[in-house]
Amino acid sequence: VAAAVAAAVSVRFGCGGPGAATGFAGGHWSSGSAARVAPQALQRPPLLRQLLSIRGPPSGRRAPGTAVAALPFDALPLDAALLLADAAEVMAEATDVGQPVPVLVLGVLAVLFSVGLFVQGATSQTRAGFLSEGEVVGRFTMEGGGSLRVTRHPDVARSAVMPPGTPRDARQEWRVMRFEQCAKYLQGVSKVCVLPDGRLQLLEEVLSLPYNRSLVAATLTSLTAIGAPVLEAAAGRKSSARLLKREEGDQALPKEVMRILCVGLGSGAVPAFFAQALPGCHVDVVELEPSVVQAACKDMAFQPGPRLHVATGDGAAFALARAEEFGSRGGAYDAVVVDAFTSEGSVPEVFWKSGVFADALGKGLLRERAVIAVNFLPQTDLTPAYTTYRRSLQEAGRTPGMSFSLTAEEGNLMTIQTCGGPTTASQEDWKETLTQSARKAQLAVVSPFAFTEVLMDPVRIWRPTS
Repeated sequence: VAAAVAAAVSVRFGCGGPGAATGFAGGHWSSGSAARVAPQALQRPPLLRQLLSIRGPPSGRRAPGTAVAALPFDALPLDAALLLADAAEVMAEATDVGQPVPVLVLGVLAVLFSVGLFVQGATSQTRAGFLSEGEVVGRFTMEGGGSLRVTRHPDVARSAVMPPGTPRDARQEWRVMRFEQCAKYLQGVSKVCVLPDGRLQLLEEVLSLPYNRSLVAATLTSLTAIGAPVLEAAAGRKSSARLLKREEGDQALPKEVMRILCVGLGSGAVPAFFAQALPGCHVDVVELEPSVVQAACKDMAFQPGPRLHVATGDGAAFALARAEEFGSRGGAYDAVVVDAFTSEGSVPEVFWKSGVFADALGKGLLRERAVIAVNFLPQTDLTPAYTTYRRSLQEAGRTPGMSFSLTAEEGNLMTIQTCGGPTTASQEDWKETLTQSARKAQLAVVSPFAFTEVLMDPVRIWRPTS
């Protein structure tokens, strides 16, 4: 479609003669033969990286609510990429013969239109992919009763960018975790690369469930807004080095400058994203159910590492032990991310009422500038949670900052309590602060999805009554 429209426009204005074929190579416009460009090299240009996001229709999720199947816009299927290259060649020819700007604008619009058509088709395939029944690859008995299963769902479109050096015949699959007793809800979704010998490799930059993306974006945006060292922790990433004005030849990775605690493992997609996006961050994960850890490691390609540790046990008790160890030394964590649910589908009360977790906060679990991020279900009354968090932070001698929530696409509430930073702001000023911080954080971690998307809905600020 793009090639035809651009060609028609060019013919109308008398365009002719040979021109350089132009494709997307390494995220930049470059000349070469469109037919010989590898599919994984045909990536969107930097501007599209910031502007485009593709969404699909609802699906299930781990707790009552809905999720949205999403197609990461990191690369296009080969047919779409070649069509874009063909259209770009026509535009390059127009450029060579000095066509006026309106012709090129129409050509660009035609290219964007073709992207939408192809991604719409690929998104339909994604929806049919991990939301289908799939093939069971593992079943695990849970200590708390019942069982869970992991299913595989092929992605023949190879919609995510493969890691460098991946064999051409490697496959992409979604791996989905469900509890048998409530199979309609997704406990976790990971995107994996299946190598020819059957080994799995987690595609760590892909967060398939929108609420996962919202939780990550809300956490890193809030940390950036209060002055936590997100940019320093991400300094191993190429764009972060530019933000910090590092010299081009400086290859030294930063020392550990941040620590994040994730309560609830699921498929491991969220903690794995933090670990790969923030080279200077240590991530601890606590999961109550041993079978979840077993399933994530065996069948979903999750792998602990030097900066990514997993413990099995009660998350609140783990937090209290860390607070008792590090509270007198400035705090243990820059962020605590809670994504855990009971069998009834609600966040355990211990994480939002008085109890062990509140005691951990009161004993200095968080550092001076830190964030609590909790994934609550829609329609949850957040007053008890904010009241508990603020009181506990005051007990630790910390300054409670902003209490606010962002709504994920599924309707879930990404609930944020900051420690340190601004203590009050108008709705408009805080929204602007978050928007600017989202852009900085997204650039720093080289995120394949737009952090600013989580700010599309109104930011709801909770204010204490006394």
